[in-house]
Amino acid sequence: EEAASFNKPLEEADGDGYCSLNTLENPELTLNLIQKRHASGVYATAHAMRLDVTQVWRNCLLMCGPGGKMYEKAQTLSKVFDILYSQSIAPPSHQGEDFMPQGGWGKAVVGKCVFVYWASDHQWYQGKVVGHRMSGSVGGARGAAEKGG
Repeated sequence: EEAASFNKPLEEADGDGYCSLNTLENPELTLNLIQKRHASGVYATAHAMRLDVTQVWRNCLLMCGPGGKMYEKAQTLSKVFDILYSQSIAPPSHQGEDFMPQGGWGKAVVGKCVFVYWASDHQWYQGKVVGHRMSGSVGGARGAAEKGG
């Protein structure tokens, strides 16, 4: 039920937030449109679809501003979506089969451009992997990234 509000485009009347409808990135995105794109095979990877879903939340947060019902719904649904996504689709499979470098992760990813999602900002940041070191953590490796433009 909560998600039904995001099946139609945002309207100017919905918000008194930080920006207007004409300044949003992809203001036409709705969960309904994303579902139709998914059903028709538009998204090559889960990550591609996730980019659009997170843009729906971000647009609402920017346009509606804190304190409103739509803002609260977007906050709640984005957290639920992030949890379900991370439980269902583990990296690197979310990027598709072609993303895995020959020989696995490690030094092979140094120099590659990456997009990292900061859930608290509801924002994707582009960066470049500048280093790699082995670690005892799950996944076996951690990369260092510098902010890119």
